[in-house]
Amino acid sequence: PDYLTGLEANLAPRLGVMRDFFFAQAAPEVRQHTEATIARLRQAGTEISDIPQPESFLVGHAAHRTIMRVEAAAVHEDLYQQHRDKYRPQIRGFIESGLLIPSVHYVRAQRLRRRLQRELEPHLAQVDAILTPATPTAAPHGLHATGDPVFQTPWTFIGIPSREPPRCADRDREQPRHVDEAENHQRSLPDCDDDEE
Repeated sequence: PDYLTGLEANLAPRLGVMRDFFFAQAAPEVRQHTEATIARLRQAGTEISDIPQPESFLVGHAAHRTIMRVEAAAVHEDLYQQHRDKYRPQIRGFIESGLLIPSVHYVRAQRLRRRLQRELEPHLAQVDAILTPATPTAAPHGLHATGDPVFQTPWTFIGIPSREPPRCADRDREQPRHVDEAENHQRSLPDCDDDEE
């Protein structure tokens, strides 16, 4: 694709909103914040359209976990045999379960990944990015965790880069709320209002 021509044309960004899974799982305040962000983007001139959730989208989470476990086991197997006691419980569980997964399950998970990529291709061709909430809830207090990654998993699984544009503060909790973009190719997007950054 000729990206430079697109940039020189200074066209409005085109965003697709995928609602089904993300809006159903998001907390009410996250849904409200996402809808407010969509309204601000539309008012700023962004072209926004809803895009359907692919048929195989929901099983992507299970397939992603299969791939993660098998690949973690493949990378760490030799070191794990020699230094098992130095691994923390969570990664130990990943490696041990990965060693038990039959190779046919890994192959099926990879096939599902390719199928989901193909199902998304026609929709990605119509937009510059897909906009969804980045997490189901506002960020947790403290630095011990960044929140539930369930909304990031689909994009990691199919290899689409994602980012969190403006972090707008949750005024009640002073914690950021996130809106995620799974990017096709990027044009400039308007920021949050200055008093919300």
